Amino acid sequence: MYTATFIRRHIFQLPAGQLFATRHLLAYGSRAAVDQALYRLVRSGVIVRLARGVFVRQEAGAGLPSALQVAAVKAQAFGKRIAAGGGELARQFGLIGETPPGLTLRVNGSSSSFACGGAIVRLQRTCQRRMNLGDGPAGQALESLWHLGRTRVGPLEVEQVTRAWGRRERQEMRQLITWLPDWISSHFAR
Repeated sequence: MYTATFIRRHIFQLPAGQLFATRHLLAYGSRAAVDQALYRLVRSGVIVRLARGVFVRQEAGAGLPSALQVAAVKAQAFGKRIAAGGGELARQFGLIGETPPGLTLRVNGSSSSFACGGAIVRLQRTCQRRMNLGDGPAGQALESLWHLGRTRVGPLEVEQVTRAWGRRERQEMRQLITWLPDWISSHFAR
């Protein structure tokens, strides 16, 4: 009984539109009690379930959050960090054609997937070296090359991802080069 009251109070203290996860509410009671309270709040229209374990108290007239925002909250609830997926980055740089439907992100924990708004979001386990590249322009370009693999990366692909780089991106690349395998770093003058 008190669990539902505490959860309701917690949710109404959040700004409308802020996402939250079930894990954020487990301090208020047992898992079963928290799940039951959330179920009732969803059924009554107070909150909207966006994905398994992720909810929002939606303000009138506002759209639903993106799958990327939902993935970020879900990953944060489990202590994970996410970054853009190599396949999508390679497609954005024009290195490959279409990618599988849905959203694929790199994560520094175990792989998982979930449905969000009719799309499948994949959190793909990635080694720490690749996660260290980050989501800056140089890190994204280097991740797209790493995604292609040793046999598909040559001077043309390197030129394609670095064409628009300025001084800042080249400086960032010099800092990130220590995380790259030799077959990528050999394409850059040291």
